[in-house]
Amino acid sequence: MSNSPNCILITKTVDELINKLPSNVQLITHSDQGWHYQLDSYTKKLSEHEFIQSMSRKGNCHDNAPTESFFHLYKTECLAGFPTV
Repeated sequence: MSNSPNCILITKTVDELINKLPSNVQLITHSDQGWHYQLDSYTKKLSEHEFIQSMSRKGNCHDNAPTESFFHLYKTECLAGFPTV
């Protein structure tokens, strides 16, 4: 977890995923077009492990809506009962 998206966060996340992913799975990662998802080190790591990278189209939030909706609900459930500021 991190207070903001950064290179260390996405690198650790991908590394954890690689370590836990079964060898016979082909993964699709979906993200917005944030700078951290376009870093050479990130895209190279995905490519080395044969991940398919999917990105929202610029100016079109609708293609990302199902993913955003899922994670909003997931975070809400995970944080239920914790005080918010």
